[in-house]
Amino acid sequence: MSLGGGGAAHAYLGRVQGKAPAEGGSAKSERALADALRWLARQQRPDGSWAAPQREVEVSSLVLLAFLGRGHTHRFGRYKRTVDKGLLWLRRQERQGSFSPQASAHLRATQALCEALAITQDFVLKRSAERGVARALILEARDEAGAARILLTLRCAAEAGLRVERRKVEAHLAALV
Repeated sequence: MSLGGGGAAHAYLGRVQGKAPAEGGSAKSERALADALRWLARQQRPDGSWAAPQREVEVSSLVLLAFLGRGHTHRFGRYKRTVDKGLLWLRRQERQGSFSPQASAHLRATQALCEALAITQDFVLKRSAERGVARALILEARDEAGAARILLTLRCAAEAGLRVERRKVEAHLAALV
């Protein structure tokens, strides 16, 4: 048995500009989000990453998730060039199925790729996302926070339409109990 299958881009379609007021935000918070994305876009390095010594993969992944969460992808949105460069840089970091020797950074990178895949259904992203998920499945959680990060990654994978074995999810869930 597996979780996922079939794209879940619909889960992301509601996260676009102008939705914050309907979800408890305000015009002011909407402007703050727009200002933050503008600032983040200006901080992107020419290679597509965001500067953070020894943490580039994790920080760049989190920044990409911020853009993706507002509906900007490498295919559409005001920041499509920024997201495209970031995703390309992220995919180039993969070495033998891992985006980083740090588990948390690898998981964040996999989440970003899965979210971009879920939104766009871009087959180019699928192989990198699948390899990231395969690595996530063999990670051992050292604590509840680690197990939660792994489960979040597996949920992102399922929402992107990637197959995730139920027994693997159950094994990580057991670490939380």
